[in-house]
Amino acid sequence: MLNNLKEQIEKYNFSIKKGYGQNFLIDKGMINKIVDGAKLPEKSIVLEIGPGFGSLTNALSSICEKVICIEIDKSLIPILESYNLLNVQVIHSDFLKLDLEELLKGYSELHVVANLPYYISTPIIMKLLTYKPTNNGAHIKSMTMMMQKEVAARLKAEKNSKEYGSLTLAVGYYAAVSHVANVPSGCFHPRPAVESTVIRLEKKENGFQTDERKLFSLIKMAFAKRRKTLVNSLLLSGFEGTKEQISSTLSALGIKENTRAEDLDLEDYVRLNNHLHW
Repeated sequence: MLNNLKEQIEKYNFSIKKGYGQNFLIDKGMINKIVDGAKLPEKSIVLEIGPGFGSLTNALSSICEKVICIEIDKSLIPILESYNLLNVQVIHSDFLKLDLEELLKGYSELHVVANLPYYISTPIIMKLLTYKPTNNGAHIKSMTMMMQKEVAARLKAEKNSKEYGSLTLAVGYYAAVSHVANVPSGCFHPRPAVESTVIRLEKKENGFQTDERKLFSLIKMAFAKRRKTLVNSLLLSGFEGTKEQISSTLSALGIKENTRAEDLDLEDYVRLNNHLHW
């Protein structure tokens, strides 16, 4: 596949742009592993973010009803369109500025499969997870995405580990996380300087009755000073309340006052958020 990529680069006089974090997947075995790991149902509608030269796009198009590709680099658009795949829609756009409601109107459900641009992987993940269709937009059911290994570790981290943090809890609120594959740097051209991992997020109904905006604000403040106790981290990070209020709430919930942010799981934070009355 590397030879084919180099031919395409020469044919279209394409220059790799570091600013877009372009590392193109060239390993056929890994492409198949990603597609298999996505566990796509029949006649799937798939959203691919950052298709690049279309190696993953071509594999998806052979098993999906439709693939919607979002590519920010306009010089890649004619390359993607040259494949003439009837079930592939190519859109030149910045995904973070895209109106998902408008894009997905008319579909019932959607699956995301993507080799994410590593420098903006977190905002992309959170945009997808927090998207809630209001009219006729599709519900996102799953997301199978390649990202930097360190980011993937934060998404599936266990409580009391150094990787465990606000991102872990935010993702865990919306989805179940599973590991698909580790990806050697030799699977790309050019080779990235970091290690890569593919994970799968399956959207879930968590059943929590809580103020989401306040919950995520509370979690963010809790981890802002993670070396300090939870009480002190909240107070130093802008919590609008008193030490006595926080301490008495922790005591009522059976949580020790010297607890740190990484000692609590998502359910603990939901309980804390609901009892602080802030």
